[in-house]
Amino acid sequence: MPRSGIATPTTGGRTFASRAVITPGWSPEVRRRIPLKWQRAGVVLAGTALTLVTALSQEVVTPLSEVLRDRDGDFVPDRMGENVTVVGVLTSDPVPLTPFGRSYATLANLQDATGAVVLFTRDPALLESGYKRGDSVHVIGKVSQHNGTEELTISEIKNLGPGVLPAPKEVLVADLKAERYSGQLVRVEGILTVPPDLIG
Repeated sequence: MPRSGIATPTTGGRTFASRAVITPGWSPEVRRRIPLKWQRAGVVLAGTALTLVTALSQEVVTPLSEVLRDRDGDFVPDRMGENVTVVGVLTSDPVPLTPFGRSYATLANLQDATGAVVLFTRDPALLESGYKRGDSVHVIGKVSQHNGTEELTISEIKNLGPGVLPAPKEVLVADLKAERYSGQLVRVEGILTVPPDLIG
């Protein structure tokens, strides 16, 4: 029976005004966040990022594939330690880490059209306050890594409303041993074998 899941490798709101630059790939939910009066002021199609420009600042939403880029092949993101802004859909409910009976951190998986990453925060209230699987979110955070898994340590997060969950990708079990589908929703088909020492 095929099973779906998130692949894991083995190894606050802002106010913008005036002008918007939108990438064609963003979902209708995200596009609806831009008021009509701004669109009338001028909406320009761009190829790489959603940029909201004000007289004081410019913000670029970076695709997750760019956040996770590793051109030198050392299994460390080239943008390690940088602060980035991303937009995507939560593919899991927030998961509190409670090793001693109390939550000290929270994780959630985020995916866009280009890749996926684990969201991490040491402020449990930041992700546990009303966020759930399927929400479209706007996140600002620092690129980090823990035990070989790429993470985005959250500094700000905003709920953009209901999003569209990506369809699971059909993959082979062998594909899950690499990082190509790390954090993404996938589907595998095969025979589940349970080692004897795990039975009863």
